[in-house]
Amino acid sequence: MECERVVSRVIEDIRKKGDYALIYYVGKYDRYEIKDRKLFLKHEEIEDYKNRIPEDFLIYFKEMKKNIEKFAHRTRLESWEYEDDEVRFGEKVLPVEKLGVYVPGGKYPLVSSLFMAFVPAKIAGCKEIIVATPPYPCDIILYACAFLGVEKILLAGGAQAIAALAIGTESIPKVDKIVGPGNIYVSTAKKLLFGEIDIDMIAGPTELVILSEGIMPCEWCVYDLLAQAEHDEFAESILICTEKEYIRKIEEFIKNKVIYGKVRFINVKDIDEGIDMLNEIAPEHALIDVREPYRVLDKIENCGCVFVGSLTSPSYGDYGSGPNHILPTSKTSRFFSALTVRDFQKAISYLEVKKKGLVRARNLAWFFAEKEGLLYHKKSAEVRE
Repeated sequence: MECERVVSRVIEDIRKKGDYALIYYVGKYDRYEIKDRKLFLKHEEIEDYKNRIPEDFLIYFKEMKKNIEKFAHRTRLESWEYEDDEVRFGEKVLPVEKLGVYVPGGKYPLVSSLFMAFVPAKIAGCKEIIVATPPYPCDIILYACAFLGVEKILLAGGAQAIAALAIGTESIPKVDKIVGPGNIYVSTAKKLLFGEIDIDMIAGPTELVILSEGIMPCEWCVYDLLAQAEHDEFAESILICTEKEYIRKIEEFIKNKVIYGKVRFINVKDIDEGIDMLNEIAPEHALIDVREPYRVLDKIENCGCVFVGSLTSPSYGDYGSGPNHILPTSKTSRFFSALTVRDFQKAISYLEVKKKGLVRARNLAWFFAEKEGLLYHKKSAEVRE
């Protein structure tokens, strides 16, 4: 695959040549000349943006941050401990220490994704967060960085930014994890570097399923379908509906609209068949426009985020009404979840065997070590008195 070949070359060059290679690829792919090895925005420049945030921006920045925090705080893991006469054990929960957040800045500068990644990371307690965004970022991204308290903004995009953060260079500290959406080169770089660092997920094209009994006005349904398909030509919106006449009206309404991605229509005999189909598709987003939405919600097993009821536009989820919008795509909601504070935490488990529990622990280890043929494990267990 040509993309993987290009990304592999970028990774290996940055691994060998560090800043020199990064500056070269920023010039080649970001079309930006870095002078005096200035890879990061200066602190005083960030402060300048902070002092110039327009008043109307501040209103919405504060609202989005507050809503994300309300949801995110409830997803946080806490340390715990159990103790009885024989053992003491538990988990010590800590934040991921060094984090990279990637913010696309091309045709659609996804400033909302910065909030979705940075706010939960701060709640988790991450100590060092580097935001990477392509050079010539639009003002709103820099205003948002300044508002959120971002201290390091790396002016690099694409695979070169991901590689620099994952590997580390003379100027850029190696991070432990990278999160945030991006194009196919960003996703490929994250995929190839997974293992050296952790990542949030490999994001594919965005998806929406509307599961409907034909309740909401046709106009609402049409714009929900078009909005999800708006992301790119690979995005897909699917209407699964029990009412043939409703589908016909939607098709008629939509035919004169500009459609960027794909829109499909599926007629089902009843809503339970539609639920089965939704679970098989395992979409990133689902909107349930049905008479008993919470009965249906109880039966949904595979989905990134569910929007309950026709009043709940998926756009509200995209723009900070609470749950995170960094979600699993391409059927991966079968085993992945939305980004939460938990993704920025790790747990160290610990165990203390007390004198009263020594015989039971020793016998258990002795039995399994012998059956597995690990003789030093067996000896390590039995020598303790």
